[in-house]
Amino acid sequence: MAKRNKRKRNFVWTFVIAICLLFFSFILFSYYLLNKKIDANEIYVEVYSNNSIYKIVEYFNFNGLLKPKEFFIPFLRLYRIVTNEIPVSGTYRFTNQNSNFDIIRSIFSGKNLSIVKVTYPEGITVRDFALITQRKLDIDTTEFYDAITKGNYISKLNIPINSIEGYLMPETYFFYTQTNPQVVVRKLIETQNKIWEQKFERICKEKGLSRHFVLTLASLIELESPLKEERKRISGVFYNRLRKGMRLESDPTVQFALSTKKRLDIKDLDVSHPYNTYKIKGLPPGPLCSPSVTSIEAAIYPEEHNYLYFVSYGDGSGRHRFATTFKEHLINKKLFKKALKEKNSASK
Repeated sequence: MAKRNKRKRNFVWTFVIAICLLFFSFILFSYYLLNKKIDANEIYVEVYSNNSIYKIVEYFNFNGLLKPKEFFIPFLRLYRIVTNEIPVSGTYRFTNQNSNFDIIRSIFSGKNLSIVKVTYPEGITVRDFALITQRKLDIDTTEFYDAITKGNYISKLNIPINSIEGYLMPETYFFYTQTNPQVVVRKLIETQNKIWEQKFERICKEKGLSRHFVLTLASLIELESPLKEERKRISGVFYNRLRKGMRLESDPTVQFALSTKKRLDIKDLDVSHPYNTYKIKGLPPGPLCSPSVTSIEAAIYPEEHNYLYFVSYGDGSGRHRFATTFKEHLINKKLFKKALKEKNSASK
């Protein structure tokens, strides 16, 4: 009887020791897996919104991380229950300094989300937006244009022409690395929509001004003067000419028609194009660029005066001389040519 009890006790102790060894082996194995560094020098992994833990771990496995999934799937599920956190969607950047546990904490905190600062200057065209996006976010220009088309924004915004030009907001943005082009385009459009609704929609309704009219005029103002303090005065000139039925004769519209930024010759002004305001009356069919908030304000609140003409000083300052008569304007043009000649001589 005593021998039987002894064998029983030995079996129990053997079983307990075996269980303890298995438990500590599992702890050591878990510690090894959780603290294992990733092999790649740098890797980007996308976590999509509403993905299950199973799907997330499978995608990380595809990128060589969080293996084996038989361990990490239950571990992440337990981590979510214990912390009461949910995965944060976005593009994550990891290096060989990160462990598997760093990855798990990042997924639930968003710590290693990769963010890129992208600045779109005021007065640029859709093509410029596409090129900057390509350079900063590695999104092909074709994908950028496709995102505009697929978004059906021309219809959504009731744009009267087949162009989104002028409806993207120049601003500084922060995007996740490898952001979808649809996300970028939507952000550029929604930002201007928000500014328009908050600052301009009510007053334009009161004044009877359409958004398309304002953005088109604002784009001309933007390209005519780099000086914010001049823009309302230039806007006043355009309004005065429109009221009198005069052609706007704005050089940027010809440059837009010719797809050039060079200084124009007399022969350039004769180009037959719907945007050439030396040939057409009124505003061109649509914006030439994406105007700044300052230029939009100038288009809505023009300065009241009798000026009908303006011409650059020609000294590189960006300033303009304004005139009420064509005779005065001719004098100002002579001053412009003189200043330009002196500037060119000094630079030689």
